[in-house]
Amino acid sequence: TSDTADPDPTCTGCTDVNTPAPFANVGANSATICEGESYTASATAKNGTIKWTTSGSGSFSNDVVEDAIYIPSAADISNGSVILTMTVTGVSATTNSDTINLTINPIPDKTLTVLGNTICVSQTGTVTLKNSVSGITYQLRNNNDDSLIGSSILGTGGDLVFNVSPSSTTTYNILAKNTTSNCSVELDNTATVTVNDLPDTTSAISDVLLCS
Repeated sequence: TSDTADPDPTCTGCTDVNTPAPFANVGANSATICEGESYTASATAKNGTIKWTTSGSGSFSNDVVEDAIYIPSAADISNGSVILTMTVTGVSATTNSDTINLTINPIPDKTLTVLGNTICVSQTGTVTLKNSVSGITYQLRNNNDDSLIGSSILGTGGDLVFNVSPSSTTTYNILAKNTTSNCSVELDNTATVTVNDLPDTTSAISDVLLCS
């Protein structure tokens, strides 16, 4: 009996048995995701059964398929990277493995305070972001549909002020983006700019002004 590739020219008067070796290839040697995202492998396995493992403490949605999905744990995110290994086991327990280094970039701080103010119709309002972070850009958006309001502002470490001119009371959110990793997140807090009507100058009663 021969276990070399078929046909085997060295085998004379015997039964030739072809036993292909297990094969594992995870594709690229490295990949990068952002905090809060999962990683989907794009691997190739042949001639055996698959088993994925991690150097971290995250989990796979299914660890016996080629394109396994890995969900990083909080510890993985804190460490910043993990090594994922796909092992293919063939007959007679022969194995072949390949690994990928998965980098997990943190998202910007999403707990920053955001404040609005109260204005009269036709006045300019402000949305103030407290304690911005250097290296992070902040984009003001209409909270109703996430449409962009003006241009993004680069964090300075101090407060940032966005000028707005709503025609009616409007709530805003802010998208924070790391300029190096491109990881982004919407801040938890929103800000409302309240727009009050001008007083009715035709009214006979003018002692109380709603807006001045």
